Amino acid sequence: MSTVEELLSPISGYLFSITRDTVNGWYVLEIGVPAKWVYKDNEYIGCEILDENEDGKLVKIYPKIEKIVLDDLINFVTIIIATNRRIAEKEAEFQEKMEQIKKELEKDASKFYEELDILKKSSFEKKEEDKSEE
Repeated sequence: MSTVEELLSPISGYLFSITRDTVNGWYVLEIGVPAKWVYKDNEYIGCEILDENEDGKLVKIYPKIEKIVLDDLINFVTIIIATNRRIAEKEAEFQEKMEQIKKELEKDASKFYEELDILKKSSFEKKEEDKSEE
């Protein structure tokens, strides 16, 4: 794998294009990301939505200052990808935990209702037995 391919490999599944802004003298990336992904520009690198639908967004990643080079833009996109993967992992962990809690609550509720049914039945049976002994 060549050096350029190695540098681009972490973002290759999201990279739409790399263009050169000849007016400003820097590179611009266009990436495709899922619709729910989060990202935010900062004082050095900007983000602009170029196109959007329910499946995803086409986002332009560009320098805001001259010192930002292509490597910085690639690193920025890598951070976007890593951040959103961590968010997805955390959401999955939370969903799993919620499912466990839900199962435990269902089990507790089932046990509770069984106890209530037994209590209702046994309470009335005991009263009837007490009456028959009199």
